[in-house]
Amino acid sequence: MGALCSKGFGSSKRVSVDCPMEFVWESITDFHHYPEIMSTISSVHCLKEDPGKAITCGTRWRETRSFRGRPVIITKTVTSVDDEQKDFKIVSIHSGFTEPQVGSADLGDAVYTSTFAVKRTAPQRCELHGSYAALYGPWKRRLVAACLEWYLPKAVDRAFDAELKDFANEALARYRRSQVNKNSGQLDS
Repeated sequence: MGALCSKGFGSSKRVSVDCPMEFVWESITDFHHYPEIMSTISSVHCLKEDPGKAITCGTRWRETRSFRGRPVIITKTVTSVDDEQKDFKIVSIHSGFTEPQVGSADLGDAVYTSTFAVKRTAPQRCELHGSYAALYGPWKRRLVAACLEWYLPKAVDRAFDAELKDFANEALARYRRSQVNKNSGQLDS
């Protein structure tokens, strides 16, 4: 669960996935399909990307997601990515609630960083590790957050846990589709 500190909170989670790590990495970096993968995201608008690569340092997008039953618009920027390793890949994403929404003043200046790492544990198995840190803005925001201390870290923690599971489920679905396509191609030969 997320631990609250004077300026924010954070957490980390791990999920084992029964498929090659490439499929997990693909589900994380394919942000254009987040609305299809995650039930909390309704739209994604790309702001900056490098054609030819799924995700690079500096890639930016804006997503609309539901938080506490209300739509919030979040701008995300990839701050670092290492996808060159054979058995390990990692991406860090900086996010901010950039457009104030009615009733979401408590989130106005909050920012958070998510890090997703995928590690191969066997040829057809990997582990997805995710962590986040949320930081509040001015003291008024921290005061509101302190009043919501019992709720906000738990709500964000549940949402983050669901996000990791959504990535894992999407990776498994992509892997299974690839196996079906591979097997149907062998039957056609």
